[in-house]
Amino acid sequence: MLHDILSYAKSHDLRSLEFIAELALAEIDQPAGDLNQAREELERAVALIHPGPFDTEIGDRFTHEGYVKLSDIYRALNIPPKELVSIEVHSSFRFT
Repeated sequence: MLHDILSYAKSHDLRSLEFIAELALAEIDQPAGDLNQAREELERAVALIHPGPFDTEIGDRFTHEGYVKLSDIYRALNIPPKELVSIEVHSSFRFT
């Protein structure tokens, strides 16, 4: 089902829906122990984020969540340089 949603989002250029679908797939794969698949999904998700301080389509909270989850995956896979970059990005978010 999520793969169908992801395919629909891609074909209709619905970036926020595509981001959420990738995040949801990673949330299924990570607990199942498929960390490399979860990493790929999260990397595709964060690649959808527009550069700059704000991405109004995806939203700061989802953007933050994507980077937090990605840093957790990098830690579990023992990839410290990428973990640090992901932590730096998500620590820069300030919510009001």
